[in-house]
Order: sequence, then C-alpha cells, then structure tokens
Amino acid sequence: MSSHDPRRIVGRRVCAKAIHVTALAECARRFGSRSKSKVIAGTVIECSVKKTATNRSSAYVKAACNLGGGTLKTVELNVRSVLEEAPDPQDFVPEIRQEPGEPIAPPVDQINQPEDRNNVNVTPGTLTNATAVENLESVPMEMPNIPAEEVHPAMSDASSQLNDGRARHTVEVHDTKWFKDDLLTTIDVNGSVPNRDFVIKTPIGEMITKNSDRQCKYSRLQYFQFMFPPDEIDLIVKVTNDQLRTHQQQSTTTGEAYKFFGLWILATRFEFGSRASLWSNVAPSKFAPAPAFGKTGMSRHRFDNLWRHIRFSDQKEDRPEGMSSEKCRWTLVDDFVTLFNSHRSAMFVPGETICVDESISRWYGLGGEWVNIGLPMHVAIDRKPDNGCEIQDAACGKSKIMIRLKLVKTATEEEANSIAVDSNGSLHGANVLYSLICPWTNTDRIVCADSYFASVQAAERLKRVGLRFIGVVKTATKRFPMKYLSEIEMQNRGDRTGLIMHDEFNRPTMIAFCWMDRNRRYFIASASSLSPGLPHIRQRWRQLETDDPNADPERVSLEVPQPKACEVYYNTCAAIDNHNRYRQSSLMMERKLGTKDWAMRINMSLVAICIVDAWLAYKQCTGTHETQANFYLALAEELIDNTYDEPNSTRARNNVNRSPSDPMFNHATGTARSGVSTHLTPTKKKRKTKDGCITNHAKQGYCDECGRKTKWNCSKCMDEKDSYVEKDIWLCHTEIGRTCFADHIAKTH
Repeated sequence: MSSHDPRRIVGRRVCAKAIHVTALAECARRFGSRSKSKVIAGTVIECSVKKTATNRSSAYVKAACNLGGGTLKTVELNVRSVLEEAPDPQDFVPEIRQEPGEPIAPPVDQINQPEDRNNVNVTPGTLTNATAVENLESVPMEMPNIPAEEVHPAMSDASSQLNDGRARHTVEVHDTKWFKDDLLTTIDVNGSVPNRDFVIKTPIGEMITKNSDRQCKYSRLQYFQFMFPPDEIDLIVKVTNDQLRTHQQQSTTTGEAYKFFGLWILATRFEFGSRASLWSNVAPSKFAPAPAFGKTGMSRHRFDNLWRHIRFSDQKEDRPEGMSSEKCRWTLVDDFVTLFNSHRSAMFVPGETICVDESISRWYGLGGEWVNIGLPMHVAIDRKPDNGCEIQDAACGKSKIMIRLKLVKTATEEEANSIAVDSNGSLHGANVLYSLICPWTNTDRIVCADSYFASVQAAERLKRVGLRFIGVVKTATKRFPMKYLSEIEMQNRGDRTGLIMHDEFNRPTMIAFCWMDRNRRYFIASASSLSPGLPHIRQRWRQLETDDPNADPERVSLEVPQPKACEVYYNTCAAIDNHNRYRQSSLMMERKLGTKDWAMRINMSLVAICIVDAWLAYKQCTGTHETQANFYLALAEELIDNTYDEPNSTRARNNVNRSPSDPMFNHATGTARSGVSTHLTPTKKKRKTKDGCITNHAKQGYCDECGRKTKWNCSKCMDEKDSYVEKDIWLCHTEIGRTCFADHIAKTH
C-alpha cells in the first residue's frame, strides 16, 4: 500500500460502510432498510501494518466514526474496507477544508447560488473549520429573483404548498395516500377514549369493580362461580351422569363436581409421581406431610371413576350423517367454549382496552389432521414455549381477565365455519380479530393486537364497527408505508416518525409510524397519538467503571421515551401473555395432571383459565395482596368443603331462584334471613386476625342481657339499625336454655 494513500493520513476524514463499523443489528435499528448500504464518516486517528495468518502485511486504520445522535465509535478497519469518498451524496457532506492563506471553500449546495447573500464577508485565514460550518449554517437562505416564465414547475408546486399550508401526499401505497404532518400526529386521531374500569355482574344484579369489595363480601368460591359459566356446570353433571349410568356407576351432583375441581387444584400443590400416591397416609419424608386426600371425602376409586367418565360437552353417541370426523371430535370441547363466550359477554364488562393474542393448551400426545384420533389440530411453533392446541383469545387490558375464546382448527374446518367475507376479500387475521371482539362493537374501545392480526384493513374494519385499533405491522404490509418508514434514519432510542391517512372529508383517520427501541417497531393505529407519553423504564446491569475491568456492575434505570400510542399498546398487549404464565407456571395444572385424552386436556385448560380469572378478579376487587399459591389453596378448600349437596344448608336454600324483594331476604343488604318476623339471626360478620385478615369464622359479641359470648343478633334490631340502634344487639340463643331473647323482646319490642 502506498504511503501516499490519503486514507492513511492521521486526521483525514474517511468513510466506511456502517456494517463494518458496528453490528448489523445496530445498523438496522438506526438506518432501517439501508443498514447494509449506509456509509458513515470518520476521522483517522492511527495507522498500522500487521501480519496476517498467511504472513502477509496488511494496513489497518483506526478511526473514530460518527454513528449519529452524538454517538462516536472507535474501530480498527482494514484499509480495504475504508472509502476515501462517499459513493452516495446523501450519505456524506464533504468537510470544509481551509489551507493557510486560502479562502474557505463553500459547501457543494452553495456553488451555483448568487454571490450576494446578505453581503456575508469571510476573511481568509481567520476562521476554523467548525466556525466556518457554524457561520455558513447561520446564513439566511433566500430565493433569488427569477422571472416567472423561468420558474421550474417543481419550484412552483413547492411554493403553492407552502402558501396554502397543506402539503401533498408524501407516499402512496396501493392507492392509499399517506401524508407527513408532524402537528397532526401529536393530536389524538379520531378523538380521545375515556377511561373505564372493568365490571363483573353478579347473578343478583350487583356490580363489582376494582377495589369495590374491600370487605370481602364474596368468598373465593363465589368469585370462581362468577367466572365459571353456570350453564356449563349443569351440562357437566348431565353428560357425566349419562356416561356413569352407561357404565353402571353412581351418578354425580353439582357439589361433587365442585369437589372434583377442588381436588384438581389441590393436586397441583404437591409433587407426586402417580395420582394414587395422593391418597397415601404415609409421609414421603419426615419433613414433608402425607397428602392424605382421603380426608377430602372423595375416595381414590371415586376420583378415578369421575376422571374416566367426566364430559364437558354433549357429543352424540353416533356421528350424524354428513358431519366430518373432525367436527364430530371437536364437539367434545365446543359446548364449553360456546357457554364460556356467552357467559363472559353477558356478565363481564371490560375496560377501555382489549388485548387479542394466542394461548396454547399443552399437548404432546397424538395429534394432527392426518389421523382420526388424538388432537384434531396440533400446533408446534418454535417461538411458543409449549406445543398443543392453539386458542385465540381476547382479554380485558386492565384486569387481564379472559373475555372470549376461539379454538384454532384445520383450514378445512375453518373454511366450513368461517364468517362472511367482504366482497373485496378480507385478510384471515382481520376475520379472526373481528370474531374475537364482535360482542363489544360500537363501544369505542381500543383493541391492541400483535402482527398476526394487525394490518391497515383490520384497523379500517374495526373503525367501521365503532372500535379503535393499535397493532404492530410485520408481514401484512399491504397499503402500509413500510418502505418509506424503513428508509428513515433514526439516531437514539425513543425517536419516532409517522404518517397520517385522511378520509374523503380530509379528516385524519389513521397513523402509521415507526418507533425506535432496541430495534424498530412499525405500528398502525386508529387511536391515540405520537405526543410524548410516560417513558418506559427498564432496570439493567451496567459496568459504569469502564477503566477498571474488575469493578462490580451496578443496577441502573434506563428511560426510553415513547409516544402515547406505544404506551397504550405496551400497557395492554401483555395481558394474555401474563395470563398464560399464571396458568402454566403458577397453577401448573397441565403439567401436574397427566392425561392421554386430548379433549380432557383442553377442557382442563379451560377450567384453569376460569381459576386464574377468579384469582385476578378476587385480587383486584378486594384489593388484597394474597399470592396465587395461597389463593389456590384457599379456593381448593372452599370447593372441597362446599355444601351444595346438603338439603338443609343455607347454601342450598340460597341456590333457589328467589327475588331480592322476597321477605326471606334482607332488603338493605340482600343477604338471606333466618325468618320473617322478629327472630334470632346469626351475624353475617366474620372474625378478623390481629393483622386484619378476614377468616371464615363468624364474629362473636357479648350478650346484652347476660354478658356471655354469642353470635346471634335480634333481626328486628338489625333491620332498624340504621334508624336508631347504634350498635349490634347480641343475644344468647334459646337452644342453650337461656331467656335472653325473651327478656329483650319484652323490654324493647
């Protein structure tokens, strides 16, 4: 290599491709689609000659390269990777050189301009390069006086755009025009969306929302019943009894079905090799207690019979004529999904955001459309932690409670049961998206979905039915300005740029934008804006002491600016992923309870979804900090000890369909009474521990007549408490031979 090579002169500005300076991922993040062709400038700080593996001499240049955004990187490059000049003028603006005694060379874009620029005089030899650049950038730019007949058409168009304040469309993709307008992108497109809290409707007409049940009026079992379809438990008892009678087994009841589910949950709290060991009374270790499931009241033999014959949907004994084998097999699950969807749409009101994503019911047995046995549609995706039955679902963005499910079936079955397709053809993701959110149309909610569902067509279709949309675009790029956004250079995390789509009335209806984080994200949105939102904060380990290689790393907080649209999306899009983690990693019902029946596995996953939803509802409505493990244990206890099969129990009487105006109900609280006229009634209050936790034991007070402890109150005093009685009236019951109640009636009533 010649020693006169200008690339080897220290202090000389040189160029190199960005992929030779930094990693390809960093180039893609900063330069988008031009990551492999982008050329950046640098300054030579050192030159050297090294021997290669073949004993050849090779020249190397160490240069400080400017990646943009104030980021400099020093890198050693082979001189063959160094360019003396940039091949593309847009990649590099030549530096301004000044030799002693010579005038400053003007920039390229000023060579053919008029000499008179407000009489700016530069004295040769008095300015440095940096000062020259600063002064030249501060020179005001004025258009020369050119006769009208000599004005170029493009210049005339630009002047007209500036005069009327409205720019022409920036890019047109598949007959869709997108406009660059930084002001409109900071305003909420289609208006703002009001905040809403989720609401759970109880069977007696009450509304429960966040922090509305801090007194824990409803038990964990009742929250499970709010989430589990009541018609489904009746169907389970009916179709299971049909199977039990066919095999000459004892019929089951609603109470036993709940106890069966309670044993499912309880089994997940133990480590065991076979289910039979759960009924063992011998402890596996002196430090671990025996499971002893026999104390639950259900024998191992009865549990196995129910496990073998339980059904969740009604499948005909003989396949109807004309029904495919696959559709017949899916009937073992379809009724549960249908009742789940109808129950959630009627009894649950989501917040202002809805998350749409996928879940997996774990299955590693036989499956696939190639054989008429096992799971009809087996899905195996590398990016999913488990393989099995894919369930497309929608969840409330605030509470993470599932609100709608859809089983993924084979293409043949999907086509046979598909919804009507638009005349111009709809994308499959848009059709699935609509089927998951159709009960909440015309409610002005925001739907957030990943790239499987996101497209310009999906956003337009939801807008027609009164819903907003924010989604990440990856492959469905039809009518989306992907090429334009991918060519825009960005420098730092948090940078964003967007385009606006207008309707026929020139109103902004949609935003297509790119946001830079660790990599580029492309969004389509018919809600929110690109105005600054709350920054995304990440905790990371960083080696702050770069001079000392043995220094300990420190925990630092990284703040990444993000627009409001990204804030709404990322606060919502993880709802289903979190729900899947609660079900698969915390409840672990699919991992602990093995089965060789694919329908049993899917139905078990659906029951697990209801259990996780019960925990989410209980936690947010009561405001408690109870962990999942403690909640599942307590719920299993309440399910096992339910009193649905006791004919004289209070719970059995409450199951009778009664109106709240019935005299057997307290009109003030809606709770059941022990009688109609003046009588003794047990208190509805629960005992609290020292730390404020509410137990399942009734509260006790001191009798107003004899001073002994009792749990009974005067019903008439309790009904009139709000009017003149300031405290609870505690009285002893007549069953222990005391006359406290009779004395109280004589004195007071």
